[in-house]
Amino acid sequence: MNKLLRRILKKNPFTLKLAYSVLNVWHFIQYLWINGKAKISAALRRRNVIEFKAYSRIRSFKGVHNGERCFIVLTGPSLHMQDVERLKNETCIGVNSILQLLDRTNWRPTYYAFWGADKGFNKILEDMGEQFSAIFYCNTYRKNMSIRFDENVYCFPWLNEARKINERFTLKESEYRFSDDIYVGIATGASIAGVALQIAVYMGFKEIYLLGADCDFGGAVTHFEGGDYYKKISEEGVKIASESVLIGYRAAKKYADEHDIKICNATRGGKLEVFERVDLDEILKQTSAEVDT
Repeated sequence: MNKLLRRILKKNPFTLKLAYSVLNVWHFIQYLWINGKAKISAALRRRNVIEFKAYSRIRSFKGVHNGERCFIVLTGPSLHMQDVERLKNETCIGVNSILQLLDRTNWRPTYYAFWGADKGFNKILEDMGEQFSAIFYCNTYRKNMSIRFDENVYCFPWLNEARKINERFTLKESEYRFSDDIYVGIATGASIAGVALQIAVYMGFKEIYLLGADCDFGGAVTHFEGGDYYKKISEEGVKIASESVLIGYRAAKKYADEHDIKICNATRGGKLEVFERVDLDEILKQTSAEVDT
C-alpha cells in the first residue's frame, strides 16, 4: 500500500510536495508535544514536586565513583579486541552493540547503556544481563524490552527530543544542554556516547576516556564488526547525523571544562577532535607502573 501510494504521489509533483509539507507539519507538532511533556516532567523532577517512581531508583548512582576514572567503550571500526581485553580491571561503560563481542572475550563492561529495542540485544541481555553491575535504558523503548525493570536494570527519561529532518533526528546547538542529573533526564544528542557521558558524570567520574569513538559517518566501515550503517542514507543525512553527534560532544566538553572533569579521546584514529587525544597504551602503561610501585 505504501509503495503504491508513493508511486501515485511521484506522478504528481504538486501532490508530492503537499504530502511532504503535511508530513513535516505533523513531525513538528509531534516535536512540540513531546518536548513540552518532557520539559514539564523534568521541571517537576528537578524541583522534587513529584516522585517519579519509574526513575527514582537511578538516584542511587549519584557520586558512587566520585573522583575515579572510567572508559566508555563505543562501537567504531577502530575498536580492537586486544584493547578491550586490556580493560578487564578498569571500570567501563559499554553501549549498544558492544554485546556482539561478549562471546569472544572475558571482558565485561561494568555498566551498560542501551538505546533502541533490538530483539537480538534483548535476548543477550536476558542471558547475560546479570553480569553487568547495572543496565541503563531509555524510557522511550521500555515497552519493547523483554527483561524486567528491577534489580540491575534502570530506566532513565529523555530530557528533550530531537526533530526529524531528512529521515534523521537532529537538534540545534541552542536546544541541547548536557545534563548532570540523569534522574531529571538525559539530553539527546543523536549518540549513545552522549548518553554514556552523562551517566558517567552523574556517577562522579573525573577522568573519562572514550574508546572506539571514530565519529566517521562517511567512511567505508562504520562498525567494529564491519559494514557501513549509513550506506542507505543520503549525503545530506550523513552530514546531519555527524553534526548532531558533534553537538552532544561539544556540550559535554563545555560542561567538563567548567566542572574540572577530564574527557579524553583514546580512540585509535577516527575523526573526533572535540576532546584531547591520548594514547591508550600510555594510559594503561602508567596504570601498570603505579600498581607495580
